[in-house]
Amino acid sequence: MAENSGRDWIDISAKLLIPVVIAGGGTWFTWHKDAADKRQRQWERDSGYIKMLASTNDQEKNLGLKIIEVLQSEGQFSPELIPVVKAVAAGQRPSDPSTQTAVRILSKLPGDPSAQQPDGATQTAVPRAVYIQIGHEEQHDRAVLLQIALRKMGYTTPALEQVEHPTFHTFIRFFSKNTQADAYKIQEAMTHMGYAPEVQDFTAAQQPDSYGLEIWFGDKEPGQVAGGSQ
Repeated sequence: MAENSGRDWIDISAKLLIPVVIAGGGTWFTWHKDAADKRQRQWERDSGYIKMLASTNDQEKNLGLKIIEVLQSEGQFSPELIPVVKAVAAGQRPSDPSTQTAVRILSKLPGDPSAQQPDGATQTAVPRAVYIQIGHEEQHDRAVLLQIALRKMGYTTPALEQVEHPTFHTFIRFFSKNTQADAYKIQEAMTHMGYAPEVQDFTAAQQPDSYGLEIWFGDKEPGQVAGGSQ
């Protein structure tokens, strides 16, 4: 009799547990599916932003960065975007709007090592990039000679950029206190070559980890500089 009572208790317990197990399994399946769907939507969204940031269209790239910056302010920044944002920050001259936005995004990342280290403590072994902007095709050859001289000094010099609206005078611009000494070092070399560049401090417009410098050939800067050392 006791054996039958025990069996009945087991049967009753099993019948009661089956709905619980089914409900629990359904809840887990729904949670797992929702998580998978969320990851899929995140991946599709991030892929779209990555495509925008890789675009050769400056407007599309800037729009992608602006959207990412808004998402970051709302706590929805995806870590998967960090490498591509870093690539934008390092791939163009510091004063480019897309570079400024990318640097601003990176500076707000929690635990970002570059934002925590003092001036001069990061990228000490990485060659500084010097971006050269010319206003006229006639300045191209002299700019190439300057590129060669800068490379001998240990700097990297990306492709020359001919701008539609050049500066009037020739300027060397630095965007971080880390590169202030480099700006004056380059000024000395350019003066020796026959130029008369002025150094401009743009640190107020940039974040501390902007390690590139810019040289803007003035609108009136001749293609050949008389009296300078070649």
